[in-house]
Amino acid sequence: MTFMTKINKIILSIKRKTLVYDIWYKIYISMRFFKLLNFFLPFLKIRNNKIVFCSFHGCDYSCNPKYITEEFIRQNVNCELVWLLDKKKVHDISSFPKQVRIVDYCSVQAFFELATAKVWIDNCRKYFFPNKKKNQYYFQTWHGNIGLKKCEKDVIDKLSKLYIKNAKDDAAITDFCISNSSHISNLYLKSFWYPDNIEILKYGSPRNDILVNNTDLNHIKKNLFIDQDIKVLLYAPTFRRDYSVDMYSIDYKEIINMLKNKYNCEWKILLRLHPNMIKIKHKTDILEDVINVSMYPDVQELMGITDILISDYSSLMFDFMFTRKPCFIFATDYESYKEDRDVYFDLNETPFPVAQNNEKLLDNIEYFSPEEYYKKIHKFIERVDCIENGNASQMVVKKICELIK
Repeated sequence: MTFMTKINKIILSIKRKTLVYDIWYKIYISMRFFKLLNFFLPFLKIRNNKIVFCSFHGCDYSCNPKYITEEFIRQNVNCELVWLLDKKKVHDISSFPKQVRIVDYCSVQAFFELATAKVWIDNCRKYFFPNKKKNQYYFQTWHGNIGLKKCEKDVIDKLSKLYIKNAKDDAAITDFCISNSSHISNLYLKSFWYPDNIEILKYGSPRNDILVNNTDLNHIKKNLFIDQDIKVLLYAPTFRRDYSVDMYSIDYKEIINMLKNKYNCEWKILLRLHPNMIKIKHKTDILEDVINVSMYPDVQELMGITDILISDYSSLMFDFMFTRKPCFIFATDYESYKEDRDVYFDLNETPFPVAQNNEKLLDNIEYFSPEEYYKKIHKFIERVDCIENGNASQMVVKKICELIK
């Protein structure tokens, strides 16, 4: 590691700590302010057909809440659909259906929308909310099911005291959790601070319905200016605490050349950085065949047009395996990553061929065996007792409709 690299890492670390402190300070102030508004709750009547959604703290229209929303619209259920959106971060709302009413996240109006809604649906811990009434229901879909990285109580020594308090408060008011496996159901009970009477709905992941059902997403390719006959490789690594990009050393040029020769067709590589890494500079203009899609709001749609996925420690690989398409792991810093985050599964216990350098990655792609891969997927799904039938969104909507009658 060069001297300048060390200096840059120190600067990034300071920026990160400052940013994290600033975010949590704002959350703390917001929480104190909104508690005062609870005085008005007795005067607010709950609307039985109102449902309030939020995804990634209002950062986009995506993940499980998005697909539950669209199932309500598809079934033409008579409900008032409200989305909490951080308008400072999201300026383009063209992807939202016209049936959805958008309210500014963490605002007084958002507080009163939650206070008068029959159902709350979120995929992250709620940072602010009114005192929940007995006849209101909170569905926590979470933003990842089967995952490699340890989380919540299992990494409690790496969490701030404010996050832990908020996580416990959020868990205490949660009525339903959405799960796609016995593995994640057990994890909810063991590590998420949920009460013993929490109801876990093992329906599958609403966001994975489009992958399991092989939904036609050719319009996504068109929006990205990719011809329909061009194959797509998605490279979606996760982030590192020090914001380093050194491990993103994938050899795009060699991979493109090898894929063209092996499959005798044209390929494009889509680079999808973790949201925490979007503002970090990473050279992607080395080839015209590499497209940076880090700002694209819905990674599930990107996986829907993907023919090959390459990741490292992201839970996306466990979503993508239900397409039965090839997925490869490129992890040059596995040992150090385990020390930092720790994992639930060793990489070699997953169905995905593992490489710690470009030479091995190219070999894994070149000599990929579909038959062996399918067997490993089947074995892994049995191990975690996973279910993805492509109807998770329908089952969630059915459950909610029963509650709001």
